[in-house]
Formats: sequence, C-alpha cells, structure tokens
Amino acid sequence: MLDAFRDCLVEKYGKDAVDPGRRCATVEFEKNTMDEEGKVLSIDAVPSFELSDCYEIPDRDLNKWIKTDPEIHAEKSTAKNKTLGGKWVPLSRC
Repeated sequence: MLDAFRDCLVEKYGKDAVDPGRRCATVEFEKNTMDEEGKVLSIDAVPSFELSDCYEIPDRDLNKWIKTDPEIHAEKSTAKNKTLGGKWVPLSRC
C-alpha cells in the first residue's frame, strides 16, 4: 500500500521530491524566497482508513495495518511543545 501511495505522489510531485517512510511518504517542497532561500517544507502524507474511534495506517516494518488516534497525538505534541518552551511545533492534519 505504501509503495502504491508513494507512486501516486511521485506522479504528481516527481521522484526526487518523494521519499518512502515507515508509515508515510514524505513530500518535500522547496521554498525559494529571498529571505529564506534554501528552506524546505516537507509533509508526511499518510494513507489511512477511518474506523469508529480511530484510524488504521500501514506500517512498513511490521508489514500490517496499525491503529492510530490523531487526537491523542495532538495532545502529546502540545504537551511536548510546552516542555520545550514552544520551540517544537509539528503540524498535523487529517
């Protein structure tokens, strides 16, 4: 599933912009502005299926689908960001 998902993203963004991950495909977008030359925005795209109380996502290393809950991840991310003085701010969207 992850390879097919990655292949779809490669068609859209190009082979050099897409890297496979354990549970995602990372797409890198170059940001070429005068003030931030060389900075890169990357997005981890995760294929998922919605269940009644969570989502299932593929795991390449385990070779099976696992359950995940973005709300719990958001709570943990917020707590981590607070412990680091607001300097770690990941962006997650479903």
